[in-house]
Parts: sequence; structure tokens; C-alpha cells
Amino acid sequence: MERWRVYSRRPSSTPSTPIPTRRSNAPAVDALVQLARCASPAWQATRGLALVEDLIDGDYSAVAARCWFLLDWLGEVRASGHLDTEGQARWRRIVDGLAAADDSRAVQLQKSEE
Repeated sequence: MERWRVYSRRPSSTPSTPIPTRRSNAPAVDALVQLARCASPAWQATRGLALVEDLIDGDYSAVAARCWFLLDWLGEVRASGHLDTEGQARWRRIVDGLAAADDSRAVQLQKSEE
């Protein structure tokens, strides 16, 4: 019974630092994308894209063709109509980086944008 009380307690404060995770990790990127889908389309197109780009950390080859959800989500973000100029640039950097790392689905996204 004591065990349940320990696990059911809420933390006294919310952590102010992000949860540590390994950068350029495909499962972490997919987990972030799934979490981002719970937010508003505007948040996804701004903060969500920024977090994904930060997590990839320029190592697109570590993520390319290894994510289940990333490319579908990128397509949804673009289709949402919430990308501002900065968001469009960030979206293109991510898609271009993945395409350069031989992710065929990213190449399809590039072609569909033309």
C-alpha cells in the first residue's frame, strides 16, 4: 500500500529544464512529433518545428528513413496553413536535410511543394 502512495504523489514543482535526451535520435524525434500532434496547429508550425529541428541537431542522416511519424507530420504542418516565413524556412531546412540524407519520403515532400 505504501508503494501506491509514493507513485501517486504529484511533484512539488514542474521541472524548468527540458527532459534530457540524446540528440539525432530517431525514436526521440518520433516521440516529439507524436507529442506535438496534441498541440494546436499554430504551435506545431512554430514551436513544434523548432523543437524538432533542435533535436535533429543537423544530423539528418541519423534520422532519415528511420522515423515513422516525422514525414507525415511535416506534410500536415505544411498543409495546416500556419507556417510563417520563419516556419517555412525551418520546414524547408528539415525536409531538405532529410532529402539530402536519402530519405525518399522527404524527396516526395520536396516535389509536392514545387
